[in-house]
Formats: sequence, structure tokens, C-alpha cells
Amino acid sequence: WRTSRCYRIWRKHALGWHCGRGFFREIGAGFVGYLAGLPIVLVGLIVTIILITVTGAQPSHPAVDQAASGEGWWATAQLMLLACVWAPVCEETFFRGAMYAHCRRWMHPLISALLVAFVFAAIHPQGWSTVPALMGLAVSFALIREWRGSIIASATAHAIQNGFVMTLNMLMLS
Repeated sequence: WRTSRCYRIWRKHALGWHCGRGFFREIGAGFVGYLAGLPIVLVGLIVTIILITVTGAQPSHPAVDQAASGEGWWATAQLMLLACVWAPVCEETFFRGAMYAHCRRWMHPLISALLVAFVFAAIHPQGWSTVPALMGLAVSFALIREWRGSIIASATAHAIQNGFVMTLNMLMLS
């Protein structure tokens, strides 16, 4: 059974690696889903700002240090590729593909989204104070996955977010 064609198709669909109603339609849905999820992200960002203000925490990310190093255009291009392509593909495959799909079989979509979002936020290196903002993003990505079935849309939204943040960092550091 596990070597059969049916199993391979089932596994691909379980992880969300299928084109849904069309590859480009899923990419478009990623843009729409990203915009629709911004209010959720904003709530998380407000909580994060309050936590940082109250506690004096200083969140950081290794990518910011890398961007600030000024190692040239090739290092910058590699960093952008890593943040905007590799990270969304890998993280969406694991979190919204495997983990969310597994939790979703046993739990309500919102509970699954919150659980996966917490794990997603906790493993990121920005620090504990950014967990609410990252959870807002991750819940938004999970809702996109629930809406579309495919992770192409959530990976697109993830790439948009990372691209926006990386571009903003590059502009601020230059």
C-alpha cells in the first residue's frame, strides 16, 4: 500500500502539495489571503509591541545581522532567496502541510491553527516577545490553508510577508 500510486497521491494531497484549482489561481489566493489576514497579524503585532514596551525585551533575528554585515549584493541575494523562497516552502510544508493537516484530523480548525501557530512562533529565533506577532501570521497562513486546501496559497502569503520584512530591513540598514 505505501509503495502504491494511490498512497503517493494521498500523501501529496495530505501535505497540501497540489495545485488546487490551478497553480496561478492558488498564488492569487495567497495574495488575497495575505491581505485578508492582515487584521489578525495587526492584533498580534499590537500585543508584541505592548510586551516589548512593558518588558524592555529586544527581539532580534540572525537575518538582520546578516543583512547589516554589508557583504555585498550576492550575500543579499542569497539571504532574500533563503527568506522568500526556501523558508516559506519548508515551513509551510512542515507546519501547514504536515502538522496542521494532522491536527486538523482531530481538532477544530481554529484550535489546530492556534496550536500550530504557537509551535511555529516558538521555534523562530526572534525571542519570546514576538510570539504573538508570529502567531498572528501563522494563524493567517493556517486559515489560508483551510480555505484553499493547497499550501501554495499559504506559501505565497508567507513569501510576501518575508519579502516585505526583508526589503524593509534592507532599506533601513542601507
